Amino acid sequence: MAKIKKIVDEAYDYLLSKITSKEWPEGTRLPSEYQIAEDLGISRVTVRTAIKKLCALGLLESRPGNGTFVIGFDMSNYLEELIQLDIVKDMKDILLFRNFMEIGSIRMSFSLEDFDDKIAHLRNLYAQMEEALRANDLDAFASIDRKFHTFIVSMSGNKFILMVYKSLYKTLMDTMDMAAWNMYDPKNISVLLDPHRMIIDAMENRDIEGCFQAKFVHIDVATKTGKDSIR
Repeated sequence: MAKIKKIVDEAYDYLLSKITSKEWPEGTRLPSEYQIAEDLGISRVTVRTAIKKLCALGLLESRPGNGTFVIGFDMSNYLEELIQLDIVKDMKDILLFRNFMEIGSIRMSFSLEDFDDKIAHLRNLYAQMEEALRANDLDAFASIDRKFHTFIVSMSGNKFILMVYKSLYKTLMDTMDMAAWNMYDPKNISVLLDPHRMIIDAMENRDIEGCFQAKFVHIDVATKTGKDSIR
């Protein structure tokens, strides 16, 4: 039994490497089970088992009569299901998790050689957010806000952290009731700017405690602005 499991794992690793290396990009139709089995010198049953595991993970999709295809992995689908199942009921829980990811990324960014250039870019994004609010363009503000926070996480240099973060942020924004934003006039929404400025100032001074404080101010503002928005 252990030997069979090892062979299945080897087939799984082989298929996974083809997907993650982009040798089989999204939309690729896999070779037949027979061909894969022949290439690896294993049985078709073993190949089928490995394929089923990858289908369960959302990396492959079996289409009856048409074959098996590589599909885009989107972690936000799993996060969305957690919300639909009421496992995550409070937007503040998601924001807290998101903020801990950002704080970790900020700490990792302090050693970057081009750290000052990164700070300058964040200040530029901040200026764009301010301009959007002055124009009462809430859609533009939300878009720039996403770029601001995603850029902070990208400063970690860790692709896995960034992938998880992007999925989390997408889920958060998709499940927020944007109508709640529209209930606020520009004067109320402009308070969102202050936490962003505090974050940049603390980062520039490499003040991790100041970053913590700024992020938790940001949570309070965000939960008041998008209150009761996760269903």
